[in-house]
Amino acid sequence: MSHVLIVDDERPIRDILAEILSFDGFTVVTAIDGVDALAAVQQQSPDAVVLDLMMPRMDGLAFLEAFRGSPGFASIPVVILSATIFELERAQHLAQARMLKPFDVDELLRILHRLLTA
Repeated sequence: MSHVLIVDDERPIRDILAEILSFDGFTVVTAIDGVDALAAVQQQSPDAVVLDLMMPRMDGLAFLEAFRGSPGFASIPVVILSATIFELERAQHLAQARMLKPFDVDELLRILHRLLTA
């Protein structure tokens, strides 16, 4: 069973994604921003990360830079979700997939399964 970390400051998005991914067989942990996400990955290394970019305290880009710089995390797949194309383009070199909000849940599941079986 794959462990996915969902990082988004919007509770409804976190909750819906957690429910859908759990129903699809993933073990899910959530975080409200990059600070909480870094703490979560230290406790249990995820198999994949679903990440919003625009968040308070530590945004997704700052999280990605810290995450990718940590030993053992460089190869973990990241799927970025963002409401703006500009933000998606800024972080494209740090993620394996990008999706514009609002996103298609079925497509997100396909991407996660593809990344985790590659």
